[in-house]
Amino acid sequence: MNQENGPPMKIAVVGSGLAGLTAARELSKKHKVTLYEKHAVLGMDAHSIELECEGKEFRVDVPLRVVYPGYYRTLLKLYEELKIETQPVSYSASFSLASGDAYFRYKNLSLGSRSIPIGSPALLLRTPSRKIVRDIFRFFRFGKRDLRIGKMSNRSIADYLEEAKYSNWFKDGFIYPAFAGICTCTLDAVRNYPAELIIRYLNDGLLFQSVRRVTRGTKDVVSRFAQSIDSIKLSTGVKRISRGKSGLLLLDEKGVETNFDHIVMAAQANQSARIIESDFGREANLLREFKYEKSSVVMHKDNLLAPRNPKDWSPINFSTSDPSQTPMATIWINSVQPELNCYPPIFQTWNPTVRPRDESVLSEAHFERPVVRSSNGSKAVDALQALHNEENRRIWFCGSFADYKVPLLESACSSALSVANQILAH
Repeated sequence: MNQENGPPMKIAVVGSGLAGLTAARELSKKHKVTLYEKHAVLGMDAHSIELECEGKEFRVDVPLRVVYPGYYRTLLKLYEELKIETQPVSYSASFSLASGDAYFRYKNLSLGSRSIPIGSPALLLRTPSRKIVRDIFRFFRFGKRDLRIGKMSNRSIADYLEEAKYSNWFKDGFIYPAFAGICTCTLDAVRNYPAELIIRYLNDGLLFQSVRRVTRGTKDVVSRFAQSIDSIKLSTGVKRISRGKSGLLLLDEKGVETNFDHIVMAAQANQSARIIESDFGREANLLREFKYEKSSVVMHKDNLLAPRNPKDWSPINFSTSDPSQTPMATIWINSVQPELNCYPPIFQTWNPTVRPRDESVLSEAHFERPVVRSSNGSKAVDALQALHNEENRRIWFCGSFADYKVPLLESACSSALSVANQILAH
């Protein structure tokens, strides 16, 4: 049934992360949308904190989100439509041993919209830095070519780098911890990532474009996305979704059951599977093909989680103590949000391998992150799209897991727009 000129449909969107907000905003242009969120605030902003500095209050996004134009094209186009301002930030990095001693560090020289990474001269005198720099140039020179000629197909990044004989310092000391930090996953997960996804992400200009953050933070983002949504139910989790006589029935955790024409699941795949499994076993089984890893982020003031020498402090600081574990990534917030320079050093650490001193902890949040394995590649995503292409479909799925990209903000909004467009075409 084509609803283009018909009456508005009733549509539920479950989850108010970026995928849910994007789908709800797009669908609200023609239909009556109800957005469900289990937290007391919209999900994308659920863990942010307020800090006071010289009598002024500042909000710090948890987790901190940065983007760059080459990869985040869909997201930045949405931000432009919503007049969400972004600003360039310094996002150079240091890499340290578990002892806190840095072995590689680079800064960014900004030239307009371009950003040129410059290695630390002092550290470049050492073997680890020289090997990393040599292999970085090699990687960017040949990676795109190898992708174009099909050398990456169905191969993990570890297999690709091993066959090409990249140095251990580049693999274990740079590319794996950096990408594990980007995706907040374990080093083992990174090694199993499809080589083509990592090379596409890095070759879209990550090291050579100005990284940007939302000027007014995530609170401004969720506020602008939510403006056109008909109904938003906060502190309202969803317990079950089942088939009804004329549509779908959504039972929320407050015991209220509501009938909808369509339902968009914008929660994690594993969470959505539990909600729908009673009536949608086939869909639930497919969603379980998408795997997740647990991750945590701590806001704190303990500089013991930063490099030992303050001269090595960078906006983002990577450290790993065990090659099979999740590397620790400590963001020096003051350097990313210059308005907080009046505040003592404050850090946001992903997956701390050292527990910050209790008195220094400001907040702690726990997440699950989707991971992509080269063994199944795009199969699960392709199967999900095939599901969406079925006639008379009423239940849909989107999120960072639902597009064959690195599972970040860009894949969340691109998959949400795809689902919204398919529903609008019904």
